[in-house]
Amino acid sequence: MRGLFKHGFPCVTITVIGNHYIETPIQVVLDTGYNGYLTLPYTDAFPMGLTLNGVGSGKVADGSFAPFLQCSGSILYGEKRVRSSIDVQPGGRPLMGMALLKDLGFKVTIDPVKETVTFAHTK
Repeated sequence: MRGLFKHGFPCVTITVIGNHYIETPIQVVLDTGYNGYLTLPYTDAFPMGLTLNGVGSGKVADGSFAPFLQCSGSILYGEKRVRSSIDVQPGGRPLMGMALLKDLGFKVTIDPVKETVTFAHTK
């Protein structure tokens, strides 16, 4: 399985499944510095019909704290489907964190020189 580089970022297209089995393909940036699952901006998340679980705040790259909605849904990549925590915030890029990659059971190889992103099953 493969991803791609877009505007200098390693990306992959996953499918997010919300309530009423709404399946939405979305391109996400693989963020190796993000230890969470999935972060989506409001404009992408709201039409998906995700389950709202609460409100939280988290430390972002610049060291400040940002509020977000805590939601849940399912993520599908290839043949693998997992239930996942999804942070929803006002803006930004859709980000896939290391926790989601681990739950999906993929080893990822990112080659910025060749601009390739390759996934291999580990489980």
